[in-house]
This record gives sequence, structure tokens and C-alpha cells, in this order.
Amino acid sequence: MKRVGPYTALMPRSAWIALALAICLGSGLAVGRLLGFGGGRILISDAAAPWVMAERPFSAMNRQWGSERARRIRFKTAWVMEEGLPDEWPLRLRVFGRFQVRLNGVPVIFDTDPDRRWSVFQKRDLASALKPGRNQLVIEVRNRQGPALISMDLGGEAQSVGSRPEDFQAQVGAGPWAPAVLAQDMRRHPANDWLPSPLDGVKRYAWPLVGVAALGAFLGLWSAALGLSFGSGALAALWCSVIFFWGLFWARSIEIPLLAGFDARGHLEVVGWLASGRLPIATDGWSAYHPPLYHSAVAALRSIWVSLDTGGVLWAIRFPAVMAGLGLVFWSGRLAGWMYPQRPVLKGLAIVFAALLPVNLVLAATVSNEGWLAFWVAGAVIQAARVLGEKRLDPRGLAWTSVWLGLALLTKYTAWVAFVVILGCVALRVFGGGRRRPRDRARELVGFLSPALLIAGWYYIRNWMIFGRFLVPNWDLPGPKRTWWSPPGFHSLDYYLSFGESLSEPFYSSFSSFWDGLYSTLWGDGLLSGAPGIPDILVPWDLEWMAVGYWAALPILALILLGAAIWARDVFVKRSDPRAMGWALPLVYAAAMLFAIFFATLALPFFGQSRAAYGLSVTPVLAVAFARGWAAAEEWAESKRVRAVLRGGLGACFAVWVSASASSFLG
Repeated sequence: MKRVGPYTALMPRSAWIALALAICLGSGLAVGRLLGFGGGRILISDAAAPWVMAERPFSAMNRQWGSERARRIRFKTAWVMEEGLPDEWPLRLRVFGRFQVRLNGVPVIFDTDPDRRWSVFQKRDLASALKPGRNQLVIEVRNRQGPALISMDLGGEAQSVGSRPEDFQAQVGAGPWAPAVLAQDMRRHPANDWLPSPLDGVKRYAWPLVGVAALGAFLGLWSAALGLSFGSGALAALWCSVIFFWGLFWARSIEIPLLAGFDARGHLEVVGWLASGRLPIATDGWSAYHPPLYHSAVAALRSIWVSLDTGGVLWAIRFPAVMAGLGLVFWSGRLAGWMYPQRPVLKGLAIVFAALLPVNLVLAATVSNEGWLAFWVAGAVIQAARVLGEKRLDPRGLAWTSVWLGLALLTKYTAWVAFVVILGCVALRVFGGGRRRPRDRARELVGFLSPALLIAGWYYIRNWMIFGRFLVPNWDLPGPKRTWWSPPGFHSLDYYLSFGESLSEPFYSSFSSFWDGLYSTLWGDGLLSGAPGIPDILVPWDLEWMAVGYWAALPILALILLGAAIWARDVFVKRSDPRAMGWALPLVYAAAMLFAIFFATLALPFFGQSRAAYGLSVTPVLAVAFARGWAAAEEWAESKRVRAVLRGGLGACFAVWVSASASSFLG
């Protein structure tokens, strides 16, 4: 009889049941947001009553911040009643925002609470307020959470009016009346009239691309003929990555203004407060809600550098972000080395991939706490995977995992995603199998939680003492003048079901779809480091090379998806292997992070939410999946000749991507 180890019992029962419950919970939360529960802002189309909005000039700037009252938007529609008024004149109406309705100057009573389920129609019979001849319905909307939107039909199916955008006029503030338009969240950024497309980049760099592809193909064929492996020199790859990062840091740091990057001005403001000895609270400024670890490190380095009076303070301010980016390269090699200790080729490929991943380079070059968060979280996930992959839980390893998590929680709120995932996996190990006393199990769990709570708990307790809650993000600050939103302010189902704009007009394609937003910010600086338009672009990237990179990344992405599928298969097939749960954790975390970004776009439908920077901590997972996909592609070749041809093709694709990525930032 086959002996059943502790993991055989743990993985198919406790772990799979927990995973199923997590999927059900996540799906329920997502469906609730889609249906409008909990403040969701997803427009469900209705052919009889499409959503309508006022036409306004395109802008990527934040709205409402600093204003106590939302701007008034009015909609009106009119129709003529013939002799003989109907007994019933039904109105179906739904409005995004607080609103008032008047028919011929007479108020119509509705539930105008802005916290209601605005996606559900309210119904009223207006027959008593009708009059012969011309009738006019006016809807006044004030919305502090997004654009003013209305959806209605009037008069029933037989004589419906007010069910098309052309039936309405709209007025913004005290401006002129103008035709209303169909509400649309997927829009083209006007800056794309001047920004390069991938085709533009290919046309300009055609011959260099041909040369690079030919060189990559030659190296692939040559290495196959000699029996060598790409990436086998893991240590050499790591040193090359260090040189590349430091070269980029020293060569470009002077050219990149400190204000380049999302919320850079707010981050620098917090750094200034900390340098002066003041720990801000969430309501002090735009980025003051962040936990202070990253900003404290920058403030300390800046103060030391200024006291030395040696100049070059820009380098001191950027140093933490650069080291975090380099740290992700190290973690990628560490994860690959642990998972595939007998295959150094995978470790080398993972290191090179992480060193050239555009989202990592963008954040290493700008003032942001995302890099530090990613470094701590990646360390926690990899350390937890190694601990869970052993036959016995190592208390010291668990403690180090908790330390990494504590540092992450003291850097950014997003770390809670990793905390919940790792805590769930550790709890499964602690309570999922074996014959031990409940006291011993509880001691292990408390021992895991204690370091993280000791490191970061004080900050969240401070929030609770001041604001009455542990998390105080800047999109939900107390005070009427701190409410804000950014375009589009709502989403449609098409936004989540579309992809492709990032392959034709990649920059600002996060306005086109959820997947385009992720793709354009993963394989390049798709939002140009937060610049709302061309006059505001501060980063000195070579945008034509970067545009080429979006096409060059397609085969790289295919290898990542292939590697992730094989990784998941290995976890399932080898679930009785002692390392199976450790192998599963990075994949589970990557899936949780993708869901967290998706859910954030449901709750906060702003163009900057579908941004790969929020998932930067998944870089080691992507790197290992890429390396595993490369190896799998070669393994499927049955003959040496086919394998050589395949190696040549992979070498050409990889060389083009490496050249496009490096040239984008070195310029």
C-alpha cells in the first residue's frame, strides 16, 4: 500500500477546499460590484434606456479634489402631448449621483440618496403632472464620485421618449446647453495623434531590428550546435544586471526630474515632512496616507547627503528605488534557483528577464514606494514558499517571512493582499494535518504573526486612534474637500472584455480596456509616469523603441503563459511532493494580486487603476514562468535539428525584446 505523506492529505483537502472558498468569495465580491452593491460603478447596458452624459473635453486630470460641492449638470428633454392626456405615463430612471427631477416645474419625488443602488431603475407615474402641448423634464445631477450619468425611458414602449442620447440637452454649470452623448468609458487619448505607434518604431529602426534578430538567431543556432544553454551563467547574468541597473541609475538620474512618476510631488512632500522631524497623518496631503517606511528611508538618505555637502542629492533620493529594482532581480534568481536547483539555465533566464522588465525599470527610475513594497512582498512570498515547501515548519523561517511582511505593511496598504494569502497558506499548514496539540498549533501561528504586528502594528493603531479605522486611503479621507475621482469614473463590461489597443496605440491605452492597461504598463511606460498629456511628459525615454517593445513582448508573454500553465500543472500533478504547497504559493499570490487589481477597477474605476505597477511584486513569478516556458518550448522539440531551429527563433525574439527594452531606457 502506498504511503500517504502529510502533503497528500493536506493539498487535496484543506488547500483545495480553501482555494474553492476563496474563488467563491472573490467571485461574489466581483459580481456584487458589477451589480452595483457596495458602491460599484459598472454600467450595465440597457437598449431601451442607454446611459447618457454631458459632452466634456477629454482630460486625464483628477476631479473634485478640494471642492466641497460637486458641479451641477442638468439634462432636459421635451415632447408634445396631443389632445387627450393618457391615464398612465411611466418614467423609469436611474441616476449616478444626487439628483432632482422636475416635470413642467413640478418636483417629482425620488430616492435621491447618493448611497442608494444607483444602477437600479426607479419608477414613477407622471400622468398627473402632464399638460396638453409641450412638456419638459429637467434632471439636475451633482455627483462627487464620478461624472453625472442618467438612464431613462418615458411613456412606456408604445410612445417612449427620452430613451436616446439625441433626446437630451445637457448643461455643465452655467454653460450653454448642448446635445448629450452616449456615456463611454473607452476613449482614445488625444495625445496619440503625436505619440509613436509600434509600426512607427519598426519603420524607424527596421535595419537595427533585423540585425539584432539575426544576431539572436545566430547565437541560438550556435549554442544549440555546441550543446550550450542560454542563461546558464546565472552569476554572470546577475552581475550584468547589476551593471545595467547602476549604469541606468548614474546615466539617467540627472535627466529625470524628481516630479516624474505617479504622485511624485506628494511623495516628496511626505519626505520633506519626515526630514523635518514630523510624521504626517493621512489628511495632511495627497500622499500622506501611505505608511512611512519608504519615505523615512529617503528622508534619512537625503539628510545625510545634504549634511555631507557633496552635491548630487538627486542620487540619494533615487537610491532606495534603484536598490529595490535590483532586489527584485535577485529575488527572481532566488525563486528560480529554489524551484529548479538542477537547472541553472532557468535561473539565468529569470535574472535577465527581471532586469529588463520595463515596469521594474520605470519604478526604479522614479520616486515611488511601489518598488520598496514589491521588494519586501516578493521576499515574503519566496521565504514563505521555501518554509512551506519543507516537511516541517521552520519557526525561524516563519519569523523571517513575518519580518518581510511587517516591512511591507509599513510601506504600502497593498501589502495586505500578500499578508492574507501567506497567512492563509501558513494556517493551512498549521491546522491542516498531523497530530499535535491545539496549543502547539496556536503557538506556531502566533509566532508567525508577532514580528509583522510588532513592526507595522503601531502605524495602523495610530490610524485607528486618530480616524477610527485602521486603513485611511486617500480616495476615502474624512472631510468634504478630500473626495476625488479621475476619468472615466465608471466602467462598462466591454472595458473588461476588450484587448488590442496597446498593440496599435500603446500609450494611454489604459483608457481603452483593463487588459490594455495592464499590458501597456507591464511592457513599457504606458502612462508615461503619470503625465496627463504631452506637455507634461518628464521622462526622457526613447518612445519609439518603447513602442517596438510592445510588439516584441508578445512572444515573451506567450512563454510566460506557457510556463505558468506548466507550473500550475506541476503543482496539481505533484501535489503529494513535499514542495507542492511551496510551489503553489507564488502562483496563488500572483492570481490574488491580479484579482486585487481587477477588483480595484470595479471599486475605483479610474484610468490609473489598471496599472501593472501595483503588481510589481509578482516580477519573480513572471520571471520564473518565462524561464520555465522557454525550457518547455525546447523540451517539446523531438530532434536536435528542430530544437536548433526553435532555439534560433527564441534567440531572435529574445534579442529583439532585450534590445527594445534596454534602448527604451538608455535612449
